[in-house]
Amino acid sequence: MKKILHKLLPRKIPCSALDIGVGETKFVSLAPSGEKPVIMFTARYPTPPGFWTEIISRKLTGGNLAEMIVQHDLGGTEIISTIGNDSVVTRHISLLKAAPKELAKAVINEAQKVMPYDTDELVVRHIMLEERAAGNQNKVEILFAALPLSLSYQYHALLKHCGLALVALDLPAIALWRLFKNELAQSEAITAIMDIGETRTCLVIAKGQQLQYTRTMPVGGALLTGSMADGFGMSIEQARAMKEEQGIILDKGSLAGAEATALQIDLSLRDGLGQMIKEIRRSLEFYAARDYAAPVRQVFLAGGTSKLKGFEQFIGEALDLPAKVVQPSSILFNASGELGYDPAMAVAYGLALREMPPDV
Repeated sequence: MKKILHKLLPRKIPCSALDIGVGETKFVSLAPSGEKPVIMFTARYPTPPGFWTEIISRKLTGGNLAEMIVQHDLGGTEIISTIGNDSVVTRHISLLKAAPKELAKAVINEAQKVMPYDTDELVVRHIMLEERAAGNQNKVEILFAALPLSLSYQYHALLKHCGLALVALDLPAIALWRLFKNELAQSEAITAIMDIGETRTCLVIAKGQQLQYTRTMPVGGALLTGSMADGFGMSIEQARAMKEEQGIILDKGSLAGAEATALQIDLSLRDGLGQMIKEIRRSLEFYAARDYAAPVRQVFLAGGTSKLKGFEQFIGEALDLPAKVVQPSSILFNASGELGYDPAMAVAYGLALREMPPDV
């Protein structure tokens, strides 16, 4: 499984990451410190509307990102990042075992089936997850990612314009796996990690530390915001603020003694929650239908939506599985404050760990 991690650079300087989500841009810097890295610095700014669309159309000039870099004197910082856009396609495929070069060619052929680009216009990377016997031959389970070369160039150019040096691009799913690898190693049970963002949920399923499956679901906290806006007859901005300040999902035992406002908030969230759970169940069922799949036994929650009061219990009851927000032990966090663990920053933490030396 160590092959999933790219070769780590033998350096002892801070490792930084930038995660530009639909709603928020997150920056994290880690530094080696004894057995575990520590958080040196974090920053968060609203992501401009249409960020990724404008990158593709080459209209973006930096905006809040450039402001963040100047304000915190981050110019020249080397970073790991990810592209949060539908232009990046990931797929799980099963291929006959072959020599590395032949396997790479086969993966590119598969990528071109879902992305109609010439070979020299496409960036394709893959990792081998598992090898299995298939009759008289062996098959390898592969996860590949593909994106247009032009998009990677445009993103690199934007970051350079803003003062950052892009070292590598990574997948959110791999970042999450990396962040929670210690917790995954504690049990051979099948674990689902769900990072619930603004408009997408990243699903990672692992057996112990063995990565099994990943999927990006088109649901997130925006569903709940929209549900509240409809329920209260208010704007999206007002509903988002209300969700963050007063949002609550009541369990059956709390309904009888709840105040009227809490009851109304809970009711206003239910439509969005129903849509979210429907998509999550569909994805878990899709995984369970795969050859050799075993049932998921527990759920780790991350992402900003996981901080909603009552969300852990709601997800657990809806899926009939233990579900909890887990603080990863791969990083030494402060007990609270900006350097404490924030589930909304999970992908950024995992990205920064990519370049952390193994002997910290």
